[in-house]
Amino acid sequence: MVCCTTKAVNRPYVCVEYGDQKRISKVAEGKGKKSIWDQKFDFEIDQPIDENNSSFRKLVFHVMDKHKLSDDGYVGEATIHVKDVVLMGMEKGEATLESRKYRVVREDKSYTGDISAAISFKTPEIEIKRKRRYKGLQLGRRGHVEVLLEFAGGPAEVCRSCDGMGSVPLFSVSRSDTHREEGDESDERWPLVAGLT
Repeated sequence: MVCCTTKAVNRPYVCVEYGDQKRISKVAEGKGKKSIWDQKFDFEIDQPIDENNSSFRKLVFHVMDKHKLSDDGYVGEATIHVKDVVLMGMEKGEATLESRKYRVVREDKSYTGDISAAISFKTPEIEIKRKRRYKGLQLGRRGHVEVLLEFAGGPAEVCRSCDGMGSVPLFSVSRSDTHREEGDESDERWPLVAGLT
């Protein structure tokens, strides 16, 4: 969910970056505070967060204003640091940051508006079966980041699209692995997590 509150923006769209991957939204319906997006983007993840590369620890929203006859206008950007929610999700299977406002600023740090975003991280359950016995759930090292841009209006309007739990999925990372071959009796210990839903 994204809310751009600057009134100067007539045809906003967003370029979303995670690491070296980029996704571009459509031009929003409505203007300024009433800008509406209803899109979902996936970002592939093939390894855990890289401690040495800060770009994999944040989600960056570049807000642009679409112009018909000239270059698009740069409104500003908002950065959401996702390292903690991703690491917590890896440990617990799921983690969520409720919707809140993030400042949209230009390169000189001048304020141009706000966006509202809710972020969630989820890992899929993977049943590991060997010799027809349930062995547990494993967290893998591959997956995707899912970004959902919905509508403008701020936190008060978020509940209209909630899932009943008071949160809107915006950023979800899921990871999966292939399982060991049946009959593999090696004593290699795998990290198992139980009780995920």
